[in-house]
Amino acid sequence: MSKNLFFSIKNLSDDEGEIRISGEITRWAWEEFGQTSSLIFIKQLEKIKNARKVSIKINSPGGDISETLAIYHELKRLSQTKEITAYIDGMACSAATLIAIAAKKTVMGKGCYFMIHNPMIYMGYSNTGEMQEAIEHLNKTKENMIDLYEEKSSLSREDIAKKMDEETYFTAQEALEAGFIDEIASYDTNTVTSNIVNVCSMNLKNSKKIPKELSEILNKKENKEEKMTLTELRAQYPELLNQFEGEILNSVTSTDTVKNTINKAVQAAITEERKRIQSLDGIKTYSQAAKDIINKAKFEEPRDYKDIIVDLYNMNSEQAGKEIEMIEGEKTAAGFNNISSAIEGSAKEQMISNIVEVALKELKINK
Repeated sequence: MSKNLFFSIKNLSDDEGEIRISGEITRWAWEEFGQTSSLIFIKQLEKIKNARKVSIKINSPGGDISETLAIYHELKRLSQTKEITAYIDGMACSAATLIAIAAKKTVMGKGCYFMIHNPMIYMGYSNTGEMQEAIEHLNKTKENMIDLYEEKSSLSREDIAKKMDEETYFTAQEALEAGFIDEIASYDTNTVTSNIVNVCSMNLKNSKKIPKELSEILNKKENKEEKMTLTELRAQYPELLNQFEGEILNSVTSTDTVKNTINKAVQAAITEERKRIQSLDGIKTYSQAAKDIINKAKFEEPRDYKDIIVDLYNMNSEQAGKEIEMIEGEKTAAGFNNISSAIEGSAKEQMISNIVEVALKELKINK
């Protein structure tokens, strides 16, 4: 099982909590469980629900914009009831800048970086329509980013857009003057690790304007996936693992119930189909045309035996009518029209009675 958390949340005291954002903001925290990073982040905030003060320590090159936005808005809601202060210890670049400005107060250490740029997207083979859709999506994402920056910054919307176009790195003093931070403090610049790959990520590694210091650090470090055994995972995250195990058990139980229901429905359908075939096999036929009708009803266009009886009756009636007409013609030609019929009634009634009698006889049904 892989551990992909770029954050940690814990209590420092009874009324103080800490959130650390380190490395790439990834989409998946535990992909094996289908859990996104923002979902796990929000669940872990329960750890510090009683804290009055919360500090956010940030050292991140950015990452997945959709996950960052979910975290940003959760922090904004949290800041309505708690005193939240963000500290940039190293760098807050790209999407990570949103987490920095989500706090009520943002403090940046000397020697650190605050970088904004236009959103990016990775695309493989694409046609012009798909590329145009991507352009429209990126433009809207940029406008959304500017909306959030504008709430914090003293820069105009036009200036923010220009800074994003230019992929601007702010020093602590420049970020303070632009209104992105509220205070400058002295901190040791921490080690920076990043390796961003994500759809619509705010990307840093591929940037052409990375300061030399950051570029050297990025080239030295690789973001490696940390493997954890189940025992280690249970020891480090017992509450989350218990919750996931419960969800999995519920899912399995629900799945078994669904499977049983489906199996019963399938068996019932099979039984009904067997009865239908048996009923069709029970119809007596005396011509190839009748056999063809029944075979078609069995396999090509499934129909009930009652419908087939009607078709065969109509077919036999038509054939009987032709035969009686032929006989009547022969009688006329032979001069037998004056012979009384054994059946009383008009000539028309007599013919109808003859047709019905022959059709029923063919189907072996007594009147």
